[in-house]
Amino acid sequence: VTWLPPERADTDAAGSAGSSFGGLVTTVDGNVFVAWAERRDGTGREEHLHGNVYTAGVGFAGADVRIDSDGDTAGAAVLREPAVASDGAAGVYVAFSARGDGHEHDVWVARSADGGYSFEPAVRVSTTPAGERVQFAPHLAATADGDVYLVYFSDDPVSGERQLRFNRSSDFGATWQPADEVLDSVTHRVGTFLDSFDFPNVQLRAVGGGLAYVAWSDNATVYLARSEDSGATFTIEDVDQDTRGYNRYPALCAQGDQVVLAIMSPDLAFVDFSVWGTVSADRGATWTTLQQLRGESTPERAIFPIVSCDGSGGAVAIWKDTTLFSLTVLLNGIPLIL
Repeated sequence: VTWLPPERADTDAAGSAGSSFGGLVTTVDGNVFVAWAERRDGTGREEHLHGNVYTAGVGFAGADVRIDSDGDTAGAAVLREPAVASDGAAGVYVAFSARGDGHEHDVWVARSADGGYSFEPAVRVSTTPAGERVQFAPHLAATADGDVYLVYFSDDPVSGERQLRFNRSSDFGATWQPADEVLDSVTHRVGTFLDSFDFPNVQLRAVGGGLAYVAWSDNATVYLARSEDSGATFTIEDVDQDTRGYNRYPALCAQGDQVVLAIMSPDLAFVDFSVWGTVSADRGATWTTLQQLRGESTPERAIFPIVSCDGSGGAVAIWKDTTLFSLTVLLNGIPLIL
């Protein structure tokens, strides 16, 4: 209902270095960790990663901290703002893309065991030969039982192949699997980026007890990869219930055994894009019939849905109708058009 005044998270001199927001997560005791990339000094590293903890009831009370370090192997520009995840307790994880050894970028993860007040040295998690592929746009998820999940894009600058790759840790980010799993791959024009998947719409969600979900689109079909064994194996299925080939931008949330999915797909008349939703009550094994979340042939294009679960069986979907925002509330999987 009311908002507190804004506070600065970075603690260097105001306006002294350009900063780009990375993300925020809730941690322990209602605290919030915020991460960002910043061009703060001239040590030969194009960008640094910084973070700060917003203490519940206090605010940003301390100085911000470096997430990477000048001594790290990863030492160049971040291609995208850092991805941040929390296990809901003291574990905070930051993934980013950076050059280490070789010409191209790899994906690295730094972890904190104290809620984001300090970070261990970042480790290279991508498992292709260092510096061989352009690896970027990481997404992270973590749970309180020690599972940490990572998905990211991996481009071969020679062949034009793009892969969607997955890796996991089962010990709070201390170690990672020695080989990534490739969830999908396509070939695109060499030098053309961000068009083979609907970047940045990859969705990674994790639920305790080994449940993990990844959703993505190849601009035609929406796929869901689901795992019930902490990412050791996946079942990958087409979940858009539409054969017209224009299914894009999945939005996903999960709570317990329930999974809620919204996608951007044409309306029935094939006039323009609309937003559709479906719900699974059995961990993504079966789905309700896809339902349009707004009126048929609404005169504004619907794009970029976002879905959020409330933790008790309800969910909210929001999207852009070109000139305005629309909201749908789903109660027990039944949409209530607002």
